[in-house]
Amino acid sequence: MLRLVVWYPLRWSVLALPPRAGLWLLRRLGDVHWLASRGKKRHLGRCLDNLGLGLSETDKRREVRTFFQTHYVNQLSIFIFPKLTAERLPEFLEFEGLERLVAAREAGRGGVVVLGHFGPTQAPLTGLGRLGFAVKQIGFPTDEGLSWIGRRVAFRLRLVYESKIPAEIVRPGADLRGVMRHLAASGLVMATGDGEGAGRRFGKYDSFAFFGRQVDFPLGPARLAQKSGALLFPLRLEPGKAAPFRAVIGPALNADGEGDPHILTGRFLEEFTASVAARPGWWHFLERFLQGGFLSVP
Repeated sequence: MLRLVVWYPLRWSVLALPPRAGLWLLRRLGDVHWLASRGKKRHLGRCLDNLGLGLSETDKRREVRTFFQTHYVNQLSIFIFPKLTAERLPEFLEFEGLERLVAAREAGRGGVVVLGHFGPTQAPLTGLGRLGFAVKQIGFPTDEGLSWIGRRVAFRLRLVYESKIPAEIVRPGADLRGVMRHLAASGLVMATGDGEGAGRRFGKYDSFAFFGRQVDFPLGPARLAQKSGALLFPLRLEPGKAAPFRAVIGPALNADGEGDPHILTGRFLEEFTASVAARPGWWHFLERFLQGGFLSVP
């Protein structure tokens, strides 16, 4: 029943509002969940302790609240994306480091853009598409485990809104030749580098040190860059200066010619670890960081 409320009256409200007002409403929805939750708040507090950041109780409370807000912003900001024309994009997202992608394109090089499940992850995809970049995303939309309403309402409508994003979403392994041709034509491919959120693994994983644990992370983005000859760009999300969010595109991780997927993935994880340490409430997988180890996808 709550899904029906979200996907009908709430959706219509967000669609009627300017982007910043819609974002404010989604964050307030997260606040309502935060206020109503007890067990999950305690669980997230323990997960923050497991990261070993030494946060005070006040800081933990802030990050737990941010986690709830981030969940709703990430899941439901697709209601806002159709409004984000190139002119209105700064109302939601600003970019830093776009010149790196432009330089790669002008040099005839494709780019694999790797990011984590951190903040509104599809916002950079939408933004790059609106700015005229030819971009694909490796993703796995699925309705597995959802209720009847979840499948027939939430998932169905989500696919409708995701189709409005000016980019193609490609399932892992579904069109590797097409992805390689896209990169050869100086296109961009976005992929997440901190694991899968769909309940299953795709491709090869390797073990890396992560907040004092050995955690398996995917080698897929680095392997794709290695096989295609594309540059591997890290992207991180952070609060913007003039916009609510900023996407920062860093220097290519393989600019020195390094091709080993393990080394390149390790370079990405060094930067991603710093992002999680600075804003743990933005990390979608925080609730998986359990006492006995990171709860990886089976």
